[in-house]
Amino acid sequence: MRAEYVRVEVVCDRCREALHLCMPVPREVPQPIGCWPGPPSGSVGDGMVRCSVCDRCMLSLSELQGRVEDATRRGWGEHIRHGAVVIRCAG
Repeated sequence: MRAEYVRVEVVCDRCREALHLCMPVPREVPQPIGCWPGPPSGSVGDGMVRCSVCDRCMLSLSELQGRVEDATRRGWGEHIRHGAVVIRCAG
């Protein structure tokens, strides 16, 4: 199965900083929230996604991938309205 790429915004619940990523999903992505992979605009390293401001919000890349796939299974409407798949991360 071919993967498409979707815009993802990881929002830190502690300081509200957002990390913008382009992640693969195993389904077709609507044009308004599709993207091309490139470097992230935040702190991604050692297999973890973390807030670049408070360094408290941390998710493994595999956990984030699972959360994005779960969120997109329920449909695209909410994500299109937000301009990205928004994932909240507790700090």
